[in-house]
Amino acid sequence: MNLIEQLGGYEKAKEKMDDICHTLDNSELLGGGDAREGLYERLESIDKALLEYRRQHNIFEVGDPMIIPSRGNGIFYFNALFSDSDTAEARHATDAEIAAGKRLEVK
Repeated sequence: MNLIEQLGGYEKAKEKMDDICHTLDNSELLGGGDAREGLYERLESIDKALLEYRRQHNIFEVGDPMIIPSRGNGIFYFNALFSDSDTAEARHATDAEIAAGKRLEVK
């Protein structure tokens, strides 16, 4: 069972991530502590799992790096300004493409 399933699905995982962010914000106001390190690790693992889920299901959320082949080899970051035709053509950028800062697979 993957992390998203363990947390009760995609929406529940997003809620858990929001809860952890809220806890981290409050702990910093109260002086922090060693417990934050575990929360940061948990937050990172949920964030990675959510991104992988979006990649597998072709779901885009604001800020997701994406490739739009008809617009060249650059990486775009999803926002509400993209047209429906752009998002229909788009795919998530891979980790290697993000590191390179461009589309690596040219078809």
